[in-house]
Amino acid sequence: MHLAGVDSEKISPLEILYDNVLSGDSTNREAVAAKKYFSALFGCTFKRTDEDITNSALNYGYTILRSSIAKTLIAYGYNCILGIHHIGESNAFNLADDIIEPFRPLVDLWTDNSCDDLWESLTKENRRDLVNLINVPMKMGKKKTRVRYAIDMCISSLTSAINKQDPDLFQLPELIQI
Repeated sequence: MHLAGVDSEKISPLEILYDNVLSGDSTNREAVAAKKYFSALFGCTFKRTDEDITNSALNYGYTILRSSIAKTLIAYGYNCILGIHHIGESNAFNLADDIIEPFRPLVDLWTDNSCDDLWESLTKENRRDLVNLINVPMKMGKKKTRVRYAIDMCISSLTSAINKQDPDLFQLPELIQI
């Protein structure tokens, strides 16, 4: 079951792209998949570059998660400028942008579920709900935990993976229905 109820016909091309991503994404499959993903979720005319309420909700939610991740990374002693895949010199949050990726679908799902409540600008209630996403459950391993704890567990496991030089110790969260 797909959490957003997206038709399998729209998901199949994403799975094919996923299977064909090369190390370093030299064929730009991630960008192609992102375009198809957002079109499948928000409609074929949707563009991430548009200045509309859907993008406002996505951007606001991603910013909440990014700041929570950055705060936790700093608490663990990491320098957020030094990323793994994100390496932009002008980006002070490269590492947070690496860690946020498995958390992004939470904001995407909230935005999709809330589209009937979104108007021209984010309301106080919309913003409150997006901030509260750090309190919704996610799955970490076999445990269900709140996003804020999943962030901590993810970064703790990153630390263990680095210290023990064992990438299998790195744990990522799994989205569950909210």
